[in-house]
Amino acid sequence: MDVKQGKYGITTFDTEQVNNLRKRTRGGVLLPEDEGYDQARQTWDVKTFDQHPAMIILPASTSDVQTAVTFARAHHLPIGVQGGGHGHPYPVNNALLVNFANMTRIQIYT
Repeated sequence: MDVKQGKYGITTFDTEQVNNLRKRTRGGVLLPEDEGYDQARQTWDVKTFDQHPAMIILPASTSDVQTAVTFARAHHLPIGVQGGGHGHPYPVNNALLVNFANMTRIQIYT
């Protein structure tokens, strides 16, 4: 597994790993060099919580969440979760951040 340290000590991944993950998810996968990363990593209090996750997953389904957790476990990454920017107790530096901002609907089957 080709994992390196990049800016802010952030774990970086080889292109094949990232492309494979992007193919397996319907939501977005963002790395520090990607457009949208800075916006997705921000919390409501950007002065206190200046976080720099290794990767951000923007799940579109529960299947995307499962894929994110599996990827994090395989790469020994801590996992942080973020609803819409609030309720985040500490920065998730060098972790996989699962940002649920795009999951705005739930369906309950009875």
